[in-house]
Amino acid sequence: MKLLTASPGEQGPLPSEMVSLSERLSHMLAVRAGFVAVIASAGYLGVKVEAGLRGQLLILSGLYLLLSFAVEGLRRSTGVRGLFLIGVTLLIDGIYLAWAMYVSGGPGSPLSFLLYLHLIAVTLLASFRTGLKIALWHSLLLFVGFYAQLAGFLDPVGDAGRNPDQVVAQFRNVSVYYVLAFWVVAIATVAFSSLNERELRRRGLDLEALSGMAAELDNATKSSSAADCLAASLVEAFRFRRVAVLFNRDG
Repeated sequence: MKLLTASPGEQGPLPSEMVSLSERLSHMLAVRAGFVAVIASAGYLGVKVEAGLRGQLLILSGLYLLLSFAVEGLRRSTGVRGLFLIGVTLLIDGIYLAWAMYVSGGPGSPLSFLLYLHLIAVTLLASFRTGLKIALWHSLLLFVGFYAQLAGFLDPVGDAGRNPDQVVAQFRNVSVYYVLAFWVVAIATVAFSSLNERELRRRGLDLEALSGMAAELDNATKSSSAADCLAASLVEAFRFRRVAVLFNRDG
């Protein structure tokens, strides 16, 4: 007997169970505003910021916040594809946070916890695959900053001075621990997020199966038809080899 269950392409989750893209982006916008608040006030919170770069960091923070609001406003007013804008803004997030870490001491910066928060927020609000990509992006920016200092494109920060050997030593002292800790958090967050997504998909399939069975039972005119529907639904849902439905013919 054919079940009247809608396929995933025909019927999605109920509206009450869905979190819209606009709502997720609004949460990310709040996270970005929090980043700006913490970074802009870093000097007042006791975080040592390079004196010559403090003004640049404040200007960059303002531009970053304005850009974040502008991109969200553009998406809402023009209907531009949200997934594309999410990817662009996430890349900008990484560059902004990497610069904030650079001006406040490099990999050993007290602001490095913001990268962990960004990774967790992206993984939970987007997907575990996006979380892995963001972890790779942050790691890549870390090494780009290191080699930029080593090549002289960026002035060394912290206690390294301008000696390349000291830059290498400083980076080596903190980078291994930092990268390992960051990836431990990344893998753990991605694993939990993956389990959560699989559980949500399973619940969605269960709901679709129950809806199909209810529709089939509603159309059943005889008790034997209802029994066939129950048996077929159980076989479909649980892969049973045999199913027996017992009922009293006398009512």
